[in-house]
Amino acid sequence: MPYKYSIDPSTKTVFFAATGVFSSEELFSCIVDVFEDPLFQPGFKHLVDMSGLEDSFPSTDKLHERIRADKQSLDRFGNTKIAFIAPPSATVVYGMLRLYITMMEDTSIEMEIFDNAYEARQWLELAE
Repeated sequence: MPYKYSIDPSTKTVFFAATGVFSSEELFSCIVDVFEDPLFQPGFKHLVDMSGLEDSFPSTDKLHERIRADKQSLDRFGNTKIAFIAPPSATVVYGMLRLYITMMEDTSIEMEIFDNAYEARQWLELAE
């Protein structure tokens, strides 16, 4: 799962994109990379484009592990919003994101899934 991210301090946003076959290890790695980036601050919004992923996702055990880790790292996320881009046609990716969001509802993070970048950017209140 090749991924790339950039951080825009002026909009307080992390832009993340993943392509190819999903890898749990790379997902954990990219989150650590973002948290350790000197430009990152808690409370930054996240625009996560998963539309380039092949329709695969980690096992539910790995997903639960990710959720536990994220809940333990809430102070690093801060009060924030995360917009995922994943078309409903990618049924596995879309379904696992929906499960992730449902299991994270009791946190300070607002999350939504969008079909396209335009709607995601609007929800995050980012200019085009």
